[in-house]
Amino acid sequence: MVTKSNTNFNVSSLFSKYIFDPSSKELGRLEQAIAWSVSILFLVGIGIAIKKLSDWTWVKFFKNTTSRKTTMVSSSVLSPSNEDGNLQKVKHYDDNEILKKLKTGNSLINKECGGGGKCLFYSIAHQIKTEEFNAALAKSKELILNATKREPFKEAIDKTRLRNVNCSWTDLNETEKADVLRIIALIHQWEFINGDGFALPTEKVDMWYEELYKDMLQELEVSGFSFSGSKPISDAKLHVNIKKKRKCVKEWFPEYLKMTIELTNDAGSSEMIALSIFFNRVIKAYGEDGVAKHQIQWNDNGELLQYFSFLPSDTPQKPPILIFQCGGGGHYQALIPLLRSA
Repeated sequence: MVTKSNTNFNVSSLFSKYIFDPSSKELGRLEQAIAWSVSILFLVGIGIAIKKLSDWTWVKFFKNTTSRKTTMVSSSVLSPSNEDGNLQKVKHYDDNEILKKLKTGNSLINKECGGGGKCLFYSIAHQIKTEEFNAALAKSKELILNATKREPFKEAIDKTRLRNVNCSWTDLNETEKADVLRIIALIHQWEFINGDGFALPTEKVDMWYEELYKDMLQELEVSGFSFSGSKPISDAKLHVNIKKKRKCVKEWFPEYLKMTIELTNDAGSSEMIALSIFFNRVIKAYGEDGVAKHQIQWNDNGELLQYFSFLPSDTPQKPPILIFQCGGGGHYQALIPLLRSA
């Protein structure tokens, strides 16, 4: 015989005692119905919680691995209000709006050059002429030959056309060009840290260390790298004095190099600086910056201002290398003057 339902039963007791057995004969019909409802809602809630956690984890992982260094910005445009390292949020700008402004105000249009972790190098390679590369390579020949004597450069160089230090730009396909530029950039970074800093003035040396420091914070955090032997790199602060940043960069660089020298690994502003020096050309990056989250600005002439730029010398003789960062970070495209693209 079915027990008569007691409408004054304790719901919390029902939840804790019968949630996993809603068909228990100890329950009345009404209690069974409620128990089944509670059980179903509980399971649905667990499912939603698992999905939310999974989505958050993958979004965080994807963001960290795809927008790595390409979201870096010069310290000169970081908001003073962010000195504690907490970056304030500002309005997100749609890429189409930014590109429209670049076209009308700066006479620049974007060009997709390729991805697969090589997008920055594809975008730079698209703007390099044969005679320019060949001249820069000849000038850096000794630097590259020295790199072939140590790892991880020796193995990496053997995988690329840079193993022939006299290779010509016209002999390389687009992927080979991107891979060669990556290795050249990292060789210059190694020389910067371990050599004489290319005799750059102090402010440019500091800027390069700034960009390397921020790049490393993103790249190495994904890998779970620890610094000073114990602390996770995520404990490091974005805003510390330059002396501390130099020390960290020197400590972290071997691990960073091991990761970034992989031919499909992302790259960003510190590699921009290296190639700016290699080619002796100004490099400018436009778009929304996903790390500094600074407000996009225009000048009085309606020209959009770059979020990052590096001037390798005081008397640049060549047009700048122009880059567009998509979606606040994660992908790069070349920017081409309208007259050239016609």
